[in-house]
Amino acid sequence: MARRSARAPLNVYLNARLVGRLRRKSSSGPRR
Repeated sequence: MARRSARAPLNVYLNARLVGRLRRKSSSGPRR
């Protein structure tokens, strides 16, 4: 389970980044 625990933070980080990107895109628009 140690590996799963170590992978959890990475998954959360990626998920948060994806959610933030989608939320910003929907709210404002493509940020380039």
